[in-house]
Amino acid sequence: RNIEPMYQYSLDWFVCLYIASMNDSNKDVANEAERVAVLIDVFTYSLYRNVCRSLFEKDKVLYSFLVCSRLMLDDKKILLEELRFVLSGVGGVVEKPPAKPADWMPDRTWTEVLNAKFIPTFKDLPD
Repeated sequence: RNIEPMYQYSLDWFVCLYIASMNDSNKDVANEAERVAVLIDVFTYSLYRNVCRSLFEKDKVLYSFLVCSRLMLDDKKILLEELRFVLSGVGGVVEKPPAKPADWMPDRTWTEVLNAKFIPTFKDLPD
């Protein structure tokens, strides 16, 4: 695959964006750790906003999902297992699955619900 030429950003652009984020961020913070946190937030938002501005409309949702999921993983708001399940679905085969609770539910959906129980977050789903 080739990368769309429009999506090839230069290191100079990235550095300028970082410097602008440093200049635009709140400098009145109590300590170094807080300053770093402020810089990370400002730069992340600035990078996101500027990249989105240059993306084709069809690619913006995917880029937003990738950024959001990466931030959530880093902040430990979701587990890698959960993200993998959302992205790929079925994680295993359920031996003798219980009957579907409703006829309107597609078989694939019921299989996904049953397999979600293997993810710690969803372990309390009913059988």
